[in-house]
Amino acid sequence: WPDKQEVFVTKLETIETARLELLERLGVGNADPSLELQDLCDLVSRFFGSPVAFISLLDADTQWFKAIHGAKIERSARSTSICDPTIRSGQVLVVPDIELDPRFASNPFVRSHGIRFYAGAPLEVEDGIRLGSVCVVDTKPRSFSNEQEAMLARFARVAGGLLREHGSRLQAQREAATSEERRKELVERTQELWRQHRMMKQTEHIAHVGGWEFDPVEATAEWSEEVYKIAGLALGETITLEKVLALFPLEHAGHLSVALEQTATGKGPFDIELQLAQRPDRWVRITGELDDADQLLRVFGVVQDISEQRANQER
Repeated sequence: WPDKQEVFVTKLETIETARLELLERLGVGNADPSLELQDLCDLVSRFFGSPVAFISLLDADTQWFKAIHGAKIERSARSTSICDPTIRSGQVLVVPDIELDPRFASNPFVRSHGIRFYAGAPLEVEDGIRLGSVCVVDTKPRSFSNEQEAMLARFARVAGGLLREHGSRLQAQREAATSEERRKELVERTQELWRQHRMMKQTEHIAHVGGWEFDPVEATAEWSEEVYKIAGLALGETITLEKVLALFPLEHAGHLSVALEQTATGKGPFDIELQLAQRPDRWVRITGELDDADQLLRVFGVVQDISEQRANQER
């Protein structure tokens, strides 16, 4: 028996945790009452001819009246709530005369409001998870037929559907807000990247420095804008190894070819100075090193126009 009791308690705790999580996710715990639930509550009171009807939800400690007809109550302690036994039972709870029922006769909430009759149907939003109840109460004892119990249960299903719809709208609003936040973040990041790109281009232009990347397998290269300017080629022109080597005199082209091959095979970085074939007064310094991250073989490097520096040295 102790083992069975422990399993039973654990199951109750699990259900309660799931119930509170769903209540939080739907955002209906202590939120303002909705007009739809209030309309439904008024209809329940009129249908059963009861002076008071209410739709309540229970969180860990509090019973929140989401809609109420015939009284003015916003909340009460869960410990004195008749709805708590209702959601625990999972069935329509009917108390024809509360003063004759030892479970509720001394209940302070019941006594303070003069309640003699109670009927409540558990309010289920997801299968097996009951968040509250739809109730009718009276200040005098009364009977409640099986047909009336079944009708009250149907009203509770309608209330559950309204809460699901509310939760769907709230989730859509949250997703929309999240999408807007992500959009703003993307715009900010794009602006920052563009700012950095412009700053980098300006820096390259001032320093006469550009970056390059070489694919040894495809024998193709990618250049930054400044490298195109230094080489005197049209921006965006496809760059092949043959086209790169053609920029330099034969001897210098050989030095670059050997340096690229050695670096691509892992024999270390290189740093060489070469003269441009079509512009003998122009000299460049080219540095490169291997990057084989993510199994992609690439040689990265920098090209710097050092023509002015060499001219100064010669002078």
